[in-house]
Amino acid sequence: MVLAYSQHFSVNDAQRLIPWVEERLARLQHLMVALRKGVRELTGITDHLLPESFPPELFQLLGLMRAFEERGLVLRDPGAGVVHFPHLLPSGDEVVLCYLRGEGSPKFYHLPESPFCHRKPLTA
Repeated sequence: MVLAYSQHFSVNDAQRLIPWVEERLARLQHLMVALRKGVRELTGITDHLLPESFPPELFQLLGLMRAFEERGLVLRDPGAGVVHFPHLLPSGDEVVLCYLRGEGSPKFYHLPESPFCHRKPLTA
């Protein structure tokens, strides 16, 4: 069986990361709002855009997104607050623990390629 992810999290591992995830999701969502405002201010400027002309929030946002990736997490939908923790079921099947900001703990999973609406509850 070929696995999509090189790192996997137990439910307990994922639970321990929830405070870290929640803090960064809040910062990401705040930056996204600020970035939308900054992008509106750039509207009309199309020639010779240099990195220094980009809003600083863009680089902060990219850094936060990179932090998720470096931890082995999948930031599936930053606006909605959806984060995936790659996970192996006892059967050896690879799934993702699907966490939605505010849920408090990982409660659902689905196949990596499945959409959010296919979440299934974790069983104890």
